[in-house]
Amino acid sequence: MRTLLFTLCCLFICLSGKSQVWLELGPKANYGLTGYYNSNIADDKTQEFELQASLSYGAALGLNFGSHNGINLEAMLTQNEQTINFTNLLGMRQNNVLSWETIDVFLLYRFYTDRGAYLEVGPKYSLMQSVEQSVVAFPGDIPEDSYNENYISAALGFGGFIMGSRAFTLKMGLRLEYAMTDMVTAGGSDAGYPTPYTQYDGDANTSPYRASIGLELSFGVGGIARSVCGRRSFMFGNSYR
Repeated sequence: MRTLLFTLCCLFICLSGKSQVWLELGPKANYGLTGYYNSNIADDKTQEFELQASLSYGAALGLNFGSHNGINLEAMLTQNEQTINFTNLLGMRQNNVLSWETIDVFLLYRFYTDRGAYLEVGPKYSLMQSVEQSVVAFPGDIPEDSYNENYISAALGFGGFIMGSRAFTLKMGLRLEYAMTDMVTAGGSDAGYPTPYTQYDGDANTSPYRASIGLELSFGVGGIARSVCGRRSFMFGNSYR
């Protein structure tokens, strides 16, 4: 974390030295496919993943440097779900449904082209808010220590401007996210989660993923501009442009 903050500070100093800097703030919403991947489950022919769709919403804070570079800080409340169809010992098909809610914090670097398109990349930190799991073949409550309180993902996306004015811009984009750390704790893995009714010889990470389309409405809050006396200072609103 310290290394990341140091890198961001260096990036801020380098980009803001001679570039125009402005700040944007506004609501954001994403809708798309979500779930998790576990190689043991994927290789098990008795189990089958089902794609699920969910909503994510929150706010985005954009710090832009000149016409091409920017940093987006986003906080999103996300609903996640994964359903697995499996065959029990009696040959009957049943469902294993895992639902979890997270607060996702993104820190993304964005590169904008002259035509208004952008490419973004960066980390996502997910803080678990709640977990519910329904397995007909395995009744009972989930042990509290089965799933981690947080996990870290990598995010990659692209998009562009749909419309805008001096006061606001509306952006649309596609984003892909994949967890780099395990969603399941060591104790949960020993107990067989997220499929407690099946045991595998080796451990495999349970990695949440998401592929979504998002809308972002950004309002100009202010920017750093050169005043009449030659000094650079922060100006509220969009008059700094």
